[in-house]
Amino acid sequence: GSPLNPTWLLGLPPLRALPRPTIWAEPASVVPWGQPVTIGCGGPAEAEIFHLEKEGRPSYQGMRNHLHGTEARFPIGAAGEDTAGLYHCAYYQGFTWSESSDTLELMVTGKEASAAPPAVPPAPGSPLAAAPSAPRLPGRLPPPAWPSGSLCLCTRDPLPSHPA
Repeated sequence: GSPLNPTWLLGLPPLRALPRPTIWAEPASVVPWGQPVTIGCGGPAEAEIFHLEKEGRPSYQGMRNHLHGTEARFPIGAAGEDTAGLYHCAYYQGFTWSESSDTLELMVTGKEASAAPPAVPPAPGSPLAAAPSAPRLPGRLPPPAWPSGSLCLCTRDPLPSHPA
């Protein structure tokens, strides 16, 4: 049998899922160190409050109810080490929260890249020289291992920021 739906028990129609909000960064999702950046979150006209969260920092959150039409903007300030990371947003409408947006990866270039020591290749004949390794970009996780028979809709290029 199917699990009981609490709204059905109360005689209420089931709640419909709210559409996911969109998320973007202005001026872009890759910004130079020190440049101001703003994260935008968009939803339907009926959205009452937008909430921004940064993964890995449960204490970081932003709430906005002063909207620009169907959007909320969260000024992050000058991009720095604490700015880079994964962000997502949601909105509140009609006594419920929407699903989270897709994840926005905000990357900061400049200062931290120049602070990293140069890579030194292993000496010829050392065990490290013979060990093949997959190339990795700094700060990026390796791609997920997909089970066989699964489908991935992947893009090589980053998605465009917010449409004008």
